[in-house]
Amino acid sequence: ITGLTPSQKYYVKAYAINPAGTSYGGEVSFNAKPSPPSNLVATTISETQIDLTWVQGAGAVNTVIRRKVNSAPTSITDGVEVYNGPGTSHSDTTCSPGVYYAYSAWSYHPTAGYSDSYAIAGSSTVVAPSVTTLAATLIGDVDTTLNLEVADDGGEPCQVRFQYGTTVAYGVNTAWQAGKVTGDTFAQRITGLTQLTGYHFRAQIRNSAGTANGADETFTTITLPVPFLRRLLRDLFGSGSDISDANPLPVDVSPGVSGYEEDSETGTTTNAWADALDWDTREMSDKTILLTNTDAANSLNYRVYTRAYYTGQNFLEVAVATLAPGAQARIALNNQYSRVIAQVIDTVLLTHATYEIDWVGRKF
Repeated sequence: ITGLTPSQKYYVKAYAINPAGTSYGGEVSFNAKPSPPSNLVATTISETQIDLTWVQGAGAVNTVIRRKVNSAPTSITDGVEVYNGPGTSHSDTTCSPGVYYAYSAWSYHPTAGYSDSYAIAGSSTVVAPSVTTLAATLIGDVDTTLNLEVADDGGEPCQVRFQYGTTVAYGVNTAWQAGKVTGDTFAQRITGLTQLTGYHFRAQIRNSAGTANGADETFTTITLPVPFLRRLLRDLFGSGSDISDANPLPVDVSPGVSGYEEDSETGTTTNAWADALDWDTREMSDKTILLTNTDAANSLNYRVYTRAYYTGQNFLEVAVATLAPGAQARIALNNQYSRVIAQVIDTVLLTHATYEIDWVGRKF
């Protein structure tokens, strides 16, 4: 029979008729099943919350909703119950990040029981990620290091990259780097920049739910005094390399020009850590050190400490590294420190190495 009212109780009696008369059977009763819920919708709110809405089925007292991962429950005992009540909405806050949840909803009446059919909906707890653009570090004349931190991966590993250029239109994109999750930091050295030029940059992040941008940050490349550059070019390319008046720098940074401080020293390592440079940098902004191992046979080890301007606390800025014979290490520092200390030591005990250390700083 059809056209019954959901959850309504009905009484039934059978009877038979023939020429001899009419006979009646006993009376029985039943309840029609409630209609199933309709318009079940699952909406991802966060990595741990999916909101559900629905229209209650006719004849229902409660709606019962059950959940499974990847596939919808097919019976009232399948999956995990997340809701059982008279409402038409529910926030499922027991989700895990990066999971697809499928929901099935039945109508329930205490006398008529559960609806024969059910409504289905599903949603993933992957949301769009977010990223923090961190300040550029180790700013040089033609290079710098860009930094970021993954603020929220949105529920799955993400890809990150940088955009940079001389305006907020950027114009240059670095390659996407995969496998980054919440709390990860990432740094990338970029080169080919122009001296004394302002640049904009920002971090980007993406996952299956979308792409997000970090805030815009800026930095300005530095330039190096002529004597320092002459030594750098000489050491890199030979004694014939130089900077002449026919190919000047963008500004006058000759020795003694106000606004810059530069100098150099030579020395020999020993079997104990010794200061190759102890530099008062309280008036310096951008600072660059060039350490050259001038020895023909022996390597040397070096490290660089900085002292915080306000707290006086020492930090290991460059961890212990080895410099082979004839090799150079270039260290660019742009944070504000009260001192910069570069130390050297024999790589192999009692095999001393000669070195030259050059440094330049731009005053505030």
